[in-house]
Parts: sequence; structure tokens; C-alpha cells
Amino acid sequence: MIDPAQLARIADPGLCHGWAGLLHTSRRIAATAASPAPAGLMDELAARMLSLIVPEPGFLNGMAGVALALAGLADGVEPVTAWDACLLLTPYDKR
Repeated sequence: MIDPAQLARIADPGLCHGWAGLLHTSRRIAATAASPAPAGLMDELAARMLSLIVPEPGFLNGMAGVALALAGLADGVEPVTAWDACLLLTPYDKR
């Protein structure tokens, strides 16, 4: 269930505590879930993230993290470099 009150608490586009992190985490969870994510959810998260973008360098709170989250959404491919290990989203054994 999507809780609008909880979503309203997200105030920045960043990867660490913002929309990019929610988008990427949601994609990783959806990839292994038994049922699909609600239709349009990823696009809605991306749109909210893009509405807050301020050109700021950095990985966790800046454009680099936002770009990585968007790249995954655009190509639909999960990361192959384990860049998301800092979010504890990378499987331990990728064999």
C-alpha cells in the first residue's frame, strides 16, 4: 500500500534519503517480488524526483545517485557493478 503521508515526508531527490533511493529500492524489490509493482509506480517516483532536482555534485545526495537511479529505470537492467551495495541492495553472491 502506498501511503501519501509517508511520501510527503521525502523532501529531496537524492539517493540516500530521497526519491532516487526510493525509486532504486522499489525497483530492486519489484525485481524479486511475487507480484508486480503497481502500474505507473516507478514513473511516478521518477517524476517526483525530477521535480526536485538541483544541480549538485555527489553520489548519495547529488546528481550522480539520481543519474544511476534513472539509468536503471530507463534500461530496466539491474546494476552489474554493485554500486548499490551501500544501500544494502546488492545480492551477496552474484554468481
